Amino acid sequence: MRGVVRLKPVAFYEMPDGLWHPHSRRVWTDGAAKELSDRDHYMELRLIEAIAAAKRSGRHLVHQAGLSRLHARQRLLPISASVRGFHRSRIDAGFEMWDLKRWHAAFDEWRRDHPNEARELEDLAAGMAENYMRMTQLLAGKLPG
Repeated sequence: MRGVVRLKPVAFYEMPDGLWHPHSRRVWTDGAAKELSDRDHYMELRLIEAIAAAKRSGRHLVHQAGLSRLHARQRLLPISASVRGFHRSRIDAGFEMWDLKRWHAAFDEWRRDHPNEARELEDLAAGMAENYMRMTQLLAGKLPG
């Protein structure tokens, strides 16, 4: 989809980096509002999850290399700029909140009813997670062996 804009309502989803990331199932694309399918919704959440996990791992690797918190943030900017998470205390009341266990449970339920789509989605998500982890290692100065 080209030129996608998120529409209200926006919900926040907890990710492995401990932050809450905004996501909407409604998008504006090609001149019209569109509701994401369950498959696309979960694919996007799994992408955000892969990036958030890579950011968390990258912070650890950069800290191990002796860089300050500021330098760690700057070093990982190519990854972290693609998704923006917020501490729970920074989110106004009234937004729907999905903690990690809750949205994983909803995904698991969908997966049981859609095993073929879920398998394809899981393969794509695993590949994305692997690529983001490789990028994180490179940015942290850990060249693959």
